[in-house]
Amino acid sequence: YDFTGGKATPQSVFVGLRGLPLLGRIRAGHMIEPFSMSELMSNNHLHFMEKAGVTAFTPVYNMGVCFDRTLADKRATVSAGVFRDTDETGRLVSNDGYHTTGRVTALPLLSDDKSRLLHLGASGSLQTLSAPFRAKGRPGSRIAPVLVDTGDVEADEAVLTGFEWAVLAGPVTIDGEWVRAAVEADDGDPRFSSWYAEMAWLITGEIRPYNETGGFLGRPKPDHPFRGSSGSGAWELAVRYDTLDLTDGSVDGGVLDTSVYGINWYV
Repeated sequence: YDFTGGKATPQSVFVGLRGLPLLGRIRAGHMIEPFSMSELMSNNHLHFMEKAGVTAFTPVYNMGVCFDRTLADKRATVSAGVFRDTDETGRLVSNDGYHTTGRVTALPLLSDDKSRLLHLGASGSLQTLSAPFRAKGRPGSRIAPVLVDTGDVEADEAVLTGFEWAVLAGPVTIDGEWVRAAVEADDGDPRFSSWYAEMAWLITGEIRPYNETGGFLGRPKPDHPFRGSSGSGAWELAVRYDTLDLTDGSVDGGVLDTSVYGINWYV
């Protein structure tokens, strides 16, 4: 549950079963849709305080039924589900909004000690819209003003496509994503897109773990935790560039390019 603003709203609230033949795990309830590496990662595991511009399109929490499982000795994952459009409290927005969403990932390269790997993934979402399509973006901070905005685009359907990749080379991580939204609008069929690339270096030598079940990188654990008079914790330098393009056809939502730099201390 999220208690921001003095009210309780459900986030990940579901029931499920594990260890099922073929399906692996199945869940029903209010959960995040299986789309995008950065959306599925915990906010505690990100390199930066805010996510990149691809979140302007990515579906997040909705009511639905979803299955997920690992394949190939945990070197691949597959997940898919059917969801209904809901508001932040989990209540249905209308009877018309449906999402069919899925994601697959693979580790084509993986060292024996898991300190070096190549992660590849793809996501897709077919959305029957119950309200006008709208995407907007802020410059790297949730409290910053909205700088690009499509406004309400009258549309019946939207198709989201996403590709992701990550390279782990010891203490260095390089990753990125590209997401495209194809909207079947009443006035033309605009196409919007966003992508980002980022690099992080743990200068104290730690290696980020890889979550084989979820198909994404986790948070590093300091080799020498900070204890006041001893231990330095883990220190990380990071840089990211992302772009969000919300202009196409008759829609002039603008283009936003953002560079973000960070220093992280894992106590």
